[in-house]
Formats: sequence, C-alpha cells, structure tokens
Amino acid sequence: MPGHRATYLETFGHLHTTQTPKFLGLKKHPRLWSAAGFGSDCNRKLIGARSFRKGMKHYGLNISTIFDYDSPRDFLGHGTHRSSIIAGICVQDANYFGYVGAAMGVAPMARIAMYKTRYYHDTLQAAAVDVLAGIDQAVADGVDVMSLSFGFPETIFDINPIAIGAFAALKEGIFEE
Repeated sequence: MPGHRATYLETFGHLHTTQTPKFLGLKKHPRLWSAAGFGSDCNRKLIGARSFRKGMKHYGLNISTIFDYDSPRDFLGHGTHRSSIIAGICVQDANYFGYVGAAMGVAPMARIAMYKTRYYHDTLQAAAVDVLAGIDQAVADGVDVMSLSFGFPETIFDINPIAIGAFAALKEGIFEE
C-alpha cells in the first residue's frame, strides 16, 4: 500500500487530562498567546464531530448502551471537559470547592472539531488504531492544533504507535513542538 511504513500490534490507552495552560508551557510565551487572539475568528464553537470505533469493535469491545452513545456524542464528560480547557469562554465567579475566580479556556475564541475515539465498555480504554484514525482524519480535515489526552503503555518512542502518529502529524504542521 503506498505510504505504508510499519505495522504494530494493537495497544490500548487510558484517558489523561492536562490541568492548566502551564502544563502546555503557555506561561513562558504570554505574547504568543495574546498575539494569536486566544483563538479568534469564532462564529460557532463546535464545528464538527466524528467518531472512530472500528478497532474497538474488532476486538469484541461493545459500546455500552447504558453508559455511552455509539456516536460522537460525549456521555461521561471527558470530551466536554477537554473542550472547556481549550476553548471555554470566561466565567466570572466560578466556584470549585471554595476556590472562587474567573475560569477561562486557553483559546476562548477557538472553534473545535471533536474526534471521539474512546467509548465505555468493560474498561475505559481506547484502541490505538481508533486514535490513529482520528489523528489521520483531523489532518485530512485541516485542523490547526490537536489535543490528545491519552496515555499508552509503550514508553519507547519507536514502538509507540500514537507517538509515531503524532510525530507524522507534527511533520504535517498540526502539532506544535
């Protein structure tokens, strides 16, 4: 097949969530953040949604009809939480266990395309093939920046299919170094 570089055994990853822009290093470049307009040119927040689940179903991991949707729709709130970290509008007097202040996403003016690759089944894992399919589709759709919140067990770069897929997307200009 043209473009084929390697084949890997399937692997499964768990959800991760970054907590603040500091994790992304945005505090080090405050002028870059404001120069980007915090994601300006927004007309509607969610501009697309797709789902990827063929790999999971191939391994007999059926989507729960009680705890999830067999669609891009978010059931457990992980995708919604990630979206609010990225593009949440400013909310004054947000209160979380007594901590009160303004809450705002990293780029509140940004638009979001959601690519759901994790579904509730016996575990809360995602098949690497489904995550890679989501990355490929995001590149094809022309997204500017991707945010993945998954952890996969392979810790060596050259055997981690997600790291290799992200590196390929970086070469396409999607992920920032």
